[in-house]
Amino acid sequence: MLVRLHVRDFRNLDEVDLELGPGASLFWGENAQGKTNLLEAVYYLSSARSFRSASGGELVKEGAPSFEIAGDLQPEGDRLRAAFHLDQGGTWEWNGNRLDRAVDFAGRLPAVVFHSGDLRLARGRPADRIRWLDHSIAQREPPFLKSLARFQRALRMRNAALKDARSNAELDALDETFVGLARAITSKRSQYWPALQGAVRNAYAEICARVEEVTADFASGVSENFDEILKASLAADRAAGATQLGSHRDRIELRFGNLDAGAVASEGQARSLALAFKIAQVRFLRSELGRDPLLLLDDVWGELDASRRSALETLVAASPQVLATATDAGRTNLKGWTAAWKVKAGRITPAA
Repeated sequence: MLVRLHVRDFRNLDEVDLELGPGASLFWGENAQGKTNLLEAVYYLSSARSFRSASGGELVKEGAPSFEIAGDLQPEGDRLRAAFHLDQGGTWEWNGNRLDRAVDFAGRLPAVVFHSGDLRLARGRPADRIRWLDHSIAQREPPFLKSLARFQRALRMRNAALKDARSNAELDALDETFVGLARAITSKRSQYWPALQGAVRNAYAEICARVEEVTADFASGVSENFDEILKASLAADRAAGATQLGSHRDRIELRFGNLDAGAVASEGQARSLALAFKIAQVRFLRSELGRDPLLLLDDVWGELDASRRSALETLVAASPQVLATATDAGRTNLKGWTAAWKVKAGRITPAA
């Protein structure tokens, strides 16, 4: 659990020092005041990256040379610190010990974030949901991030070889590594998918009071005889200048009955689907890690009807620690909140 948070010069946040407890804390205020920036800072402390795809330099407050985020965890007694200097790049510390790479830092504070961009989990491409699956696995098994990076590097090398029209012998050498990495990535996804699949289905049924049923299926781009199929597709790959089969073609498909969910879902259904993916991720990590991740909810109340909003608030109340934002505190049922904070112009104060 995150019990203390310090943020300095992160986006529009000058200096923030918060003591946090169990239960759900609400941060509310007008748009563009810093609510999302606060959640983004917490997520950066968890994952060593932004959930808004910004580079480290873009996160530094205008006019400042660096930003710093630090957090104390209980009951572990750990302290995490992440910083980014415009002239030095990122630095990472765990209990005062310097870590060499962001991948060694990420995952020490398991966290799940839901924000407006996550509507792509419902409306986006199947590959968008694969990224969600990969993040779930990486929080369960941090070394998976390194395996994924090795696969992506092997894919880039193979694609470059195809574009450069290199010899079959050179491609054979690359394929030996590529096939092994692809099998390992898809195998890991297949291993964890059944648990996450059931969790998504159950969470969506709870949010929607079991009125609608959604189907989520994993489709693999790597077959048992993948090495043979890859060789057979070499001519087509050369013509395309890209690898057409492999773990990068894995996908998760969503359907309402026989219809593509992304194409037919209403705004409320899409938000409910995206939220179901996040709740499923929380439950998966709880089961796998034996502890609950921190849940970050960025203004998820809009576009949900009363029954879905009520179901959401019930689920939030059952989570050990939640940080949530809203533009209007009156749109939420504050009976479930253990603390409320007002956010204005980058300053955070207890709500009256």
